[in-house]
Amino acid sequence: MINNWFKSLFEYLKRKFWKRREESQIGIGRKFSPDPQDKKYTLPDAPNQIDRQFWSTPPAYDQGGSAHCVAYAGARYLASGPILNEPPPFETLYRECQELDEWPGNDYEGTSVRALFKVFKKRGLIDEYRWAFDATTVINHVLTSGPVVMGTVWNADMANPTLSGYITLGDVNEISAGHAWCITGADRKKLNPDGTTGALRAFNSMGDQWGDRGMFWVTFGDLDKLIKASGEACVAKQDATQKVE
Repeated sequence: MINNWFKSLFEYLKRKFWKRREESQIGIGRKFSPDPQDKKYTLPDAPNQIDRQFWSTPPAYDQGGSAHCVAYAGARYLASGPILNEPPPFETLYRECQELDEWPGNDYEGTSVRALFKVFKKRGLIDEYRWAFDATTVINHVLTSGPVVMGTVWNADMANPTLSGYITLGDVNEISAGHAWCITGADRKKLNPDGTTGALRAFNSMGDQWGDRGMFWVTFGDLDKLIKASGEACVAKQDATQKVE
């Protein structure tokens, strides 16, 4: 009872006195152009009995005020277990994505998750990639196979995680921006502040002073909401991932 009271007090003080990061301060840059053909490349679900898995991954990256979140999420994906690759420089990866994305030229901010995986394929890091269209498939992949690159809506509520390290969604139907981030772990038995069970551990690219050393939790239920709100979840096809020396 006392612990809950203190937690509520801290959350109140945080929201009242801490400086919030508004949309204009958020490093964003995930552009989105839906393609019905993606359904042909659906990631198969992999039901399992694993409760907890956290993949090795580097410390927090910081994209600053740039629109390079897709490149930062992609670099983390490459540099995280179980197969580790040295990612190219962030700026290089970002520019290569813009060369292959869905929009002509490069006189714009941001790029797409699809372009990121096209770059991986062009560089010989993967042969193919797959899309997940629900939280269950993402969760099972993280528990059994590895990280997942996410592209979702992102707003000021999400940019200000709670003291317990969770993002809160706000109204995801009022799209304010798009952002890419990387899921690196999952825990089926984690008890969440909203009373539900199960959460995923993810890295943002806003530096180690953001969230919990650059990380945050997202509940299984909230992940599903994000995917359904024009979200995307992409991974390399498991038998096509290769380490490039």
